[in-house]
Amino acid sequence: MWFTLDNLATAHDTHEGAAHSSTGLSNVKLGMWLFLGTECLLFGGLISTYMLYRGRVGTGPRPSQVFDIPFTSVSSFVLLMSSLTMVLAVSAAHKRDDRSTNLWLVITARTARHAQEQQSARQPSGNGRDDRLVLALR
Repeated sequence: MWFTLDNLATAHDTHEGAAHSSTGLSNVKLGMWLFLGTECLLFGGLISTYMLYRGRVGTGPRPSQVFDIPFTSVSSFVLLMSSLTMVLAVSAAHKRDDRSTNLWLVITARTARHAQEQQSARQPSGNGRDDRLVLALR
């Protein structure tokens, strides 16, 4: 059976074959919400640990010597924006708006290309490692 936009959208909206839990949600939706909840707990714990130990490092490299916070922030923003533009492309495809679908897909591709160029420009040694991390750990 070939997947077309019609039967894919129908299967997605109705969750064909998906069992329902006692909460009234399908198991697929419940599983996704559980996954998102555990991710929030994981990153909340990591961020809390960082905040607690931020000023208590006695020896070794400082966080600013190991991590590039501005670059990581920009990378996270680009990732979130590419997810948003992809969702907008899927939404436009469901509405059969080819022009908007193509526009959002092109924006997503250009965002990914720009992020890839920035990442490759950031690695001066060309060996795939960040030299600052190597120097800080020596």
